[in-house]
Amino acid sequence: MCERFLLWAEVAYLYSRYNEYDNAINIMIEHSPTAWNHEQFISLMQKVRNTDLHYKAALFYLDEQPMLLNDLLKALATTIDLTKLVSVVKFL
Repeated sequence: MCERFLLWAEVAYLYSRYNEYDNAINIMIEHSPTAWNHEQFISLMQKVRNTDLHYKAALFYLDEQPMLLNDLLKALATTIDLTKLVSVVKFL
């Protein structure tokens, strides 16, 4: 119902409450003007186990919130391969 009425922040919240963290992150990335919240995003990213989504999130921050990229990388430091991240960013 929320998707039908384009309530993206609410959709992301509901996904996070049902432990569908990947879906919540994807909604926040795809609908960032209305659904993205830095603190919530960082909190959810720490629960995501899909490493591809970690790199997608880093690219999202690089494009849309470059001043906050360091916060994201600190949160993902133990789960992300920084060498791979550098190679992914090089191909932009």
